[in-house]
Amino acid sequence: HGRVNYNDLGPSGKYQRAVVLYRDREDNLDANLRYLTKIKSRAKDELRELCGLEEFVDWKDVDPKAYDMFVQLHSAAHKRFYCHAEQYPIPKLMVTYAQLLSDPYRTFGDIMVFSGYPTANITKAMEDNAPQSHTVHGSLQYISVGGDECEVVADRFRELWKKASPCMRRA
Repeated sequence: HGRVNYNDLGPSGKYQRAVVLYRDREDNLDANLRYLTKIKSRAKDELRELCGLEEFVDWKDVDPKAYDMFVQLHSAAHKRFYCHAEQYPIPKLMVTYAQLLSDPYRTFGDIMVFSGYPTANITKAMEDNAPQSHTVHGSLQYISVGGDECEVVADRFRELWKKASPCMRRA
């Protein structure tokens, strides 16, 4: 979930290749809200109190204005992350979550070939770790964000971050 330091990328760094998993923005938002609701911990309890919410999945109904601001901030952060990933100065394979769910054998096979393990036994791994039933959201193909759009989204993120409440920043 964090940014990778560019010093760690490349021939002399820790990483020589990157597999970037793209998850549809709305699917990611829904998953984050479910996670914030489902996970029970002291930090999540503090966040619920800070936000004045019992269940994050109800945020839209409880405070539509704050929820809309959170969605805008989340959207900008989501796009900003992929703008950053597209700039990695190493070979990268962009994989969508939808690809992974719709054809896990092929997608994991592509990842293993890209990672330098073309003879990995995907069948055995998939049998030992059978995929769960999930709904596929978003495009099967990764769609590049693009250079100029990345500058705009970085500015938009900074603008929203300044306006965001402590609740939104932590959520």
